[in-house]
Amino acid sequence: MTGEGAISTYVLEQGLDGARGFVHSTFRSSLNVAADGFLLHVGKVNDPLSCLGMAVPEDEMRELLGRACQEDLVVFGEGFLRVYSTGGVTRIDYAGFGHVDTRIPRLGKAWSEKTLACAISDVDFRKGAGFHPSHALAEALLDLSQAAGGEDGGPSLVAGAADFLIGRGLGLTPSGDDLLAGFGCAQWARSHEDLLAGIRTEGLPGRTTDVSVAYLRAMADGYANPDFVSLVRAVDDGDLRLTRKAVEGILAVGHTSGHDSLLGFVVGMGLLDRLGGPDAFSC
Repeated sequence: MTGEGAISTYVLEQGLDGARGFVHSTFRSSLNVAADGFLLHVGKVNDPLSCLGMAVPEDEMRELLGRACQEDLVVFGEGFLRVYSTGGVTRIDYAGFGHVDTRIPRLGKAWSEKTLACAISDVDFRKGAGFHPSHALAEALLDLSQAAGGEDGGPSLVAGAADFLIGRGLGLTPSGDDLLAGFGCAQWARSHEDLLAGIRTEGLPGRTTDVSVAYLRAMADGYANPDFVSLVRAVDDGDLRLTRKAVEGILAVGHTSGHDSLLGFVVGMGLLDRLGGPDAFSC
């Protein structure tokens, strides 16, 4: 297979050459591959790129999906991926794919809180997020907000919130995990990643979905989806137009995932009060 495509720098850093694995799951327009403990998302170039993935030209993706089945053997070589199916062998040559930087950038000291607050002013998180309002949710958000604000025992506050949030909600990435991923992105951007010790990634398998485990591990390593990378850069520049564009891209992800992850990011940036405080998410 040849053609234009894109691949996340996080994937490239995994050193998958020579790895063997299997097709983990298939969907209408993409699939996941598991190899050497890493979950790779293979999607189409016209769909948003995942920090866990590569984007393949649409005609090539159509060919792959027409053959691939769950549990099919997958082998990585130097710059290529082979999928062995009953319908034949599909090869994806990704050595020539464009590299998309998915490392979370650091904010400068003069990043614009006002720009972010303005960009999210019309977002109804209470309605759009995948949580039912509850006292426990309000307490978890307060703990995260206090940790992000520099309260003593920050990692313990994060750990308490994570105990409530991990695996909470439906879907491939439950709402609680999406929220934590967004929160972690904000901490990396603010150089507060020490707070993330409260989210123990080694204890995640069995508590949530494989896809969520993969995203939370990427966050713990300092990586996020391109729209979040764009959001951090736009906020750092104080560019309202680009901040709004990034917010719109995030909100378009999934049924509630965009709202959930953006809520976590906003809380992690210290803007919970701009949303009405924790009481806005209590029953």
